[in-house]
Amino acid sequence: MQAIVHKRYGGPEVLVSREIDRPGIGDGDVLVRVHAAGLHIGDVFGVRGSPFPVRFTSGLRGPKLGVPGFDIAGTVEETGRSVTRFAPG
Repeated sequence: MQAIVHKRYGGPEVLVSREIDRPGIGDGDVLVRVHAAGLHIGDVFGVRGSPFPVRFTSGLRGPKLGVPGFDIAGTVEETGRSVTRFAPG
């Protein structure tokens, strides 16, 4: 699966498009095939790693997840066992 990722903090130049493994899902998770994504100021802080307190949640030395963005629109592909509100498709 394709994703925009970053392995270190910085400006837009640290963002690269890469092939990544399909994430596993837990009992309460939903896997979505993303058709559109939006970014907001929180994502900018996460990529930059500043102001410094942001790093307490995103990773002190480098990003834990490395895939910015939480605002998405897409199609549900898979759901965890305890998910009842969403279904694939």
